[in-house]
Amino acid sequence: MTELSAYKLAKLREGEFTLYRGVGNGLASILLVAPAGEYPSSDSLQHLEHEYRLRTDLDADWAARPVRLMPREARPILVLEDPGGEPLERLLGRPLGLLFTGSAVGLVYAYLVRFIAVSLQTVEASLTRIAPNLDDAARALGVGARGALRRVHLPLLRGGLATALVLVFVETMKEMPATLLLRPFGLDTLAIEVWQRTSEAMWQEAAVPALAIVLAGLGPVLLVIRWSRRLEPHRDER
Repeated sequence: MTELSAYKLAKLREGEFTLYRGVGNGLASILLVAPAGEYPSSDSLQHLEHEYRLRTDLDADWAARPVRLMPREARPILVLEDPGGEPLERLLGRPLGLLFTGSAVGLVYAYLVRFIAVSLQTVEASLTRIAPNLDDAARALGVGARGALRRVHLPLLRGGLATALVLVFVETMKEMPATLLLRPFGLDTLAIEVWQRTSEAMWQEAAVPALAIVLAGLGPVLLVIRWSRRLEPHRDER
């Protein structure tokens, strides 16, 4: 990696940690996270080390992945890939505090961004199976757009919607990186319980939450399969 002296640093955000953007001639821009103060606390150092360990679990499509943890002026500096953009609090002109980080709002928003593609693909696949002439028939019978949605589309989309719901539920149950970074204080999901115990080689203790994830995901899947079988005779009659 190119030395930091080749970059011109611009401060993006201040707080417990200071966020910089580094720009250099002919070089890809980077982000730098440094603890505030001349003598950072041990908690700040552990926080940076923990974020660096998560680099293999993060996806560049939705996260700024750590690249290197290095010393600079007797302080540790976390170097990350720069996905572009500006901090939201700068765009809004006011600090956000813990509105997104460490709150249910931020966690739900992260789940929405993370899993919306999974649900949309399933629903779109169901939509392509609805013949366009059904809309024409509904209009010919005097049914408006809302009525066609309620009486024609939604009954035909029930299977796709249920499948999308199950997929998102199962993925959310076992999602760990975003939950670990954005969860409210004191909230530990089953995936985090498994990760904490396996990281400390507590394999027997990790078995119970791991099995709970499997069982919690298996139940909705079996219900959808049973429901789909009930719908098959009605589809054959059509």
